[in-house]
Amino acid sequence: MKKYFTSKSTVLLQTVLWATLLNRTAFAQPGLAGADTWAYQLQNIDIQTVADNESFEMIVMDYSADGSDEQKFSAGDIATIKNSGKLAIAYISIGEAEDYRFYWQEDWLTAPPEWLGEENPDWPGNYKVKYWYPDWQNIIFTYIDTIYTQGFDGLYMDLIDAYWYWMETDRRRRFI
Repeated sequence: MKKYFTSKSTVLLQTVLWATLLNRTAFAQPGLAGADTWAYQLQNIDIQTVADNESFEMIVMDYSADGSDEQKFSAGDIATIKNSGKLAIAYISIGEAEDYRFYWQEDWLTAPPEWLGEENPDWPGNYKVKYWYPDWQNIIFTYIDTIYTQGFDGLYMDLIDAYWYWMETDRRRRFI
């Protein structure tokens, strides 16, 4: 197997991509690239409204009504969208931790883990992460497992370019 990534800082992205390729039956369904029209809605989603709307073929949406595990959409909810002929793609941020997600721990504000960085001034409640740390990767893999179980067709991975922030912030670290 040819190795495409050489930096430890890209291990998370590499693993997610390989997991997606290996799980083609659940993610990366045939036809994913064939959607001509799509919608992007992360808040205030009504499953039946999405299913009934004929103006798009693919929806990028949050895995949960409010970002919490308690309000995550059921496999039946996602099936409702898919049964309407649409592809359902789950949004996930891998470059920032979000303080309204199921994994967030309140003590991180006073005693942050080593991998948690500064708050994003453009998105209050979102914090840069050192995504190459195994503890953050484990959180993301748990998140992806939930999305997989829900039946989504794929992932919309946000902030996969987080390396740029850390490259600019810490010029001593090499990202090759």
